[in-house]
Amino acid sequence: MERPGVAITFLILSFFLGAISAVEFYRYGEDNRDRYLPNQDDTYSNEIVLRFGMPFYDTKYWTAYVNENGILSFKNPVNTFEDTQPNFPLGPDDDGSERIFIAPFWANVDLDNQGYVYYRQSTEQDLLERAKDEIHLAFVERMDFEPKYLLIATWLETGFYGEAGSNHPQNSFQLVLVTDEFETFAIFLYDRIEWTTGVESGGDKFNGIGGTPAQVGFNAGDGHRFFPHIYSRNQNNLFRLPTESNVEIIGEWIYHISRRTGVDDGGCTGAGNVKTYPRYDSMLGRSWLYIGGPCFQGDDEIWLRYGTEEDQIALTNCTFLSAQKAYCVTPTFFQVGRVPISLTRNWGYTYPYTGQFDIVNIDSVPPRTTRLNPDSDSWLRADFPLVIEWDNSLINNTEVRVDILVYQEKNGYPEWKEIEEVDFIAPNTGRYEWIGRADNDVVEDNAVGVIRITRRFKREQIALWSDVHILGYMLNDKYQRDPVAWSNLQCERWYEERQKEPLYDFEQDLYPCPCNLSQAIADRGRWKPAPFCDISKAGMQDRNDYCRYREDILHCVINIIHSPQGADSVCCYDKFENLVYAGDSWEGSFTHRVTVNGIAPYRENKKVPTLSSWIHDGIPFFTCCIWGDRCEYYQEFRQTRDCRMYDPPRIATIFGDPHVITFDGLEYTFNGKGEYILMQTLDALTEFELHARFEQVVDYAGNKMPATILTSIAMKEEDLDIIRILHSERTILEVMVQSEILDIQTQQELQLDNGVFITFPTKYEDGNTTQVVITFQDSKIGIIVNGTAENMVIRVIIPKEFKGQVEGILGNWNDDYRDDLTTSGGTRVDYDSDDNEIYDRFGKSWEIKAEDSLLYYDQGKTHDYYQDNQFVPNFEAPPGNLPPGLTASDVERVCGGNALCEYDVRTTGRLNIGRSTMQAYEDYWFAHNNLVPVTTCRYFKTPKNGTKTFYRERNHNVGSEIEYSCDEDFILLGSNYRICQPNGEWTGDAVINDCVESLICGGLDSPEHSAIDVVRPYSPENMKVRYSCDEGYKIFGPEERRCDVEYEKWRPVRAPGCYRNLSPVEISMTIVGAMLGVVYYRSACF
Repeated sequence: MERPGVAITFLILSFFLGAISAVEFYRYGEDNRDRYLPNQDDTYSNEIVLRFGMPFYDTKYWTAYVNENGILSFKNPVNTFEDTQPNFPLGPDDDGSERIFIAPFWANVDLDNQGYVYYRQSTEQDLLERAKDEIHLAFVERMDFEPKYLLIATWLETGFYGEAGSNHPQNSFQLVLVTDEFETFAIFLYDRIEWTTGVESGGDKFNGIGGTPAQVGFNAGDGHRFFPHIYSRNQNNLFRLPTESNVEIIGEWIYHISRRTGVDDGGCTGAGNVKTYPRYDSMLGRSWLYIGGPCFQGDDEIWLRYGTEEDQIALTNCTFLSAQKAYCVTPTFFQVGRVPISLTRNWGYTYPYTGQFDIVNIDSVPPRTTRLNPDSDSWLRADFPLVIEWDNSLINNTEVRVDILVYQEKNGYPEWKEIEEVDFIAPNTGRYEWIGRADNDVVEDNAVGVIRITRRFKREQIALWSDVHILGYMLNDKYQRDPVAWSNLQCERWYEERQKEPLYDFEQDLYPCPCNLSQAIADRGRWKPAPFCDISKAGMQDRNDYCRYREDILHCVINIIHSPQGADSVCCYDKFENLVYAGDSWEGSFTHRVTVNGIAPYRENKKVPTLSSWIHDGIPFFTCCIWGDRCEYYQEFRQTRDCRMYDPPRIATIFGDPHVITFDGLEYTFNGKGEYILMQTLDALTEFELHARFEQVVDYAGNKMPATILTSIAMKEEDLDIIRILHSERTILEVMVQSEILDIQTQQELQLDNGVFITFPTKYEDGNTTQVVITFQDSKIGIIVNGTAENMVIRVIIPKEFKGQVEGILGNWNDDYRDDLTTSGGTRVDYDSDDNEIYDRFGKSWEIKAEDSLLYYDQGKTHDYYQDNQFVPNFEAPPGNLPPGLTASDVERVCGGNALCEYDVRTTGRLNIGRSTMQAYEDYWFAHNNLVPVTTCRYFKTPKNGTKTFYRERNHNVGSEIEYSCDEDFILLGSNYRICQPNGEWTGDAVINDCVESLICGGLDSPEHSAIDVVRPYSPENMKVRYSCDEGYKIFGPEERRCDVEYEKWRPVRAPGCYRNLSPVEISMTIVGAMLGVVYYRSACF
């Protein structure tokens, strides 16, 4: 049975809190356009069609009934009252009617003699504001709740069934349901409770006391989930409902009732969890943080600790607001992840209240101060007008202070330093304009920072931060006088320092980029869009509006998991989907030598998320490539790893009424009802499990059909936390870490300390979470989950290390689809078996053992509740079952003859499921067809002081042609013209193309089919070159030439040539041709 984490009632708290307001009903009655029940026994309202869906225990309901006997029910009325009313939890009635209801006071009310029951839906603004304020009071963690409408039911002066005598005891109470379509709260208000029991339940006929008293609480209707009020069925305590509270309003009780995890009662407790709003903050911090959970007193000394006693991250002092709420300001952090928090009310002697707080990367939340036209030159030079905007309602003051802070890493530790007070008395209008000016404290080591807006006074309180950006508009005077010269000098110094460092092995550490854009998009579980160049943010006109400083780039991605040595691969692609290497373009795919993820334990140089990368990668990029013209220095130390080393992962998927496409591409349908192993690893280095639950699907009319649908998955790597994703009527997708539901708001990514990355690429569409990507650091496994209102689709992406090391519903990965239907016992089922045999022999063998299940279970439910091995699905799509207005041509239009899509539409009568199936099917095959090895030749970068010209396509794939040349007075090393052959090797010699300066004798051009190499060691006064010919060609002329310093000429003067080796037949043809006066040019050409 679900029990409340018993809230301390405010009758007790009133002794030290002072006066507490008495309850006041929300407006009711005929004057407020209420409807009312007739004055008769066991009556109920007409069906109330709700204006918005109302979630209750994670199920969204659209109809409700107000019942005379003190309850509001969903879907159907619950009007009868048995002599011995059963206790919660209640399942369906004997006739199958569901009993889903909320009971502010469930007892046998009789309107025959006295009393009234009123009800209405309301969007009256003052009532919505009142409800919001009361919910914010009761639930600190829900202070972002904005109600859309109310459902108000009022039982006024009602009597009990079987009453006799002249006393006429009366009960008056009210239920207010408040929702925003995603969260629902129930407010119980009690004006008077004078009786508890009807006569048929053993109550006294004169006073309604005794027997089996009323129940108060919530019943999910499934016979398992329920929540009783602490005074439910308690004869004496029921009379205390009007005089006590779980919030600060006597007679009022508030509950959060929309979550699958159960009902949460408002108020505070003597010990237990700390609840916060917001539930997360950016690393920059300085947000108002409201604290709830403990019952506060006015003289408490409240401190909130981040981290543990042994590893304290920060300690902040909080201020008392009310018995249920305190507030403080979040500190600035230099780390990310989920951290423990604990709270003391006694100066730190004890910390009995504990919880968790999420610190997210700066780029994962939108800035609250916006720079207008952030990519314009105004932000790169001083003496130009700059404009910022902010929401002025966030700072309750008429004047604000505008500061600029730089980030720097000195003496081994990171720090923010206030560098510029732009204005300390700026009007709080939400917009400010000023002229950027140089500050000599802003130098090459700290030329990155943020703009901060605070109150004019009390600057230690809330701050509104801009994005992290380069501070070109504040850089010192030397930069402002000559940006190119200053930048080149800094770049050269940076280059010299890099040369002193140990050689970084790009080939061993960096993850190679996908070779083309389609691969990068298909490999979504391991690569995500780079925030500085994300095509999903593109406008209609200028590519610069989303891809900063990269006019020729279409899209960039960055690895979700950083490399073993803490580097990031950034991969950028042009409009033809070609990977643009850093060595070929300053717009190319530059490595982050310091990862934006940060390196635990953070709080050290080169380990701070985002900020360290700005110092060590971002500033040098600007000095070398944006402001200066020494980008070749940056290119040398921020190379792109050759995509030849990219190993495409393999993908499998489940969608629709469940259709499966395995890692080896076998398509089949498995309509199992229950819980099954989708994938588990065998002898691989990393243990990984993926479980799934399939439940019976309902059609458009609500009828259960002989087919199933995926409703929940759970995954676990090694001994890490279990990650669960469930389909939800409330928010479409619901993400849980262990048994905690994540509240997904504006954050785009959550990085857990155990190496799990959870990203939300498409989130909160009208309040719904529709896509989640889970990536595991150790295994590099990615799980992509897409959700619609009807169903959920998953794609599983596994790297090559798991080839031959997986089994389950998703099959084996061994490039042989014929053995994908291997049972858990090792028996191979023929791949071309019919769906019935696949269902019986293969699919059912992968049932999860109850004790091994990773899946989440609602209260009272177990593996056995969901598992139905007697279930027999339809193996063929039913011919009919289409709703009125939906025709066979509609099905054909959506499905285009796809049998899987047609099965889903004809089974459910829902076109949207067909559309989802088609999208999932196409997405799979797009990924499958692109996640294949691409034969490419070794990458040779553009030589310094030279050019690299692509013919045909700008890539290194088979058939690509590249020509190299050097600037004047440079000698080209290696073959000047190459073609990528089918074996992955270039034509020409093995010398890496480069350009060597020849100051005295000048440059040399390579003859056709030849290559030049410089004989080492060499110097301007001692230059000698050696010629070689391509395979199949023979040199004619001198193989070596030297630079004659005295005459400044190459000797011998004439360069050699490369002639093709002639076969005897070709020699004969040449001789005959010569005799006839015809030269056989084709055989003798270069």
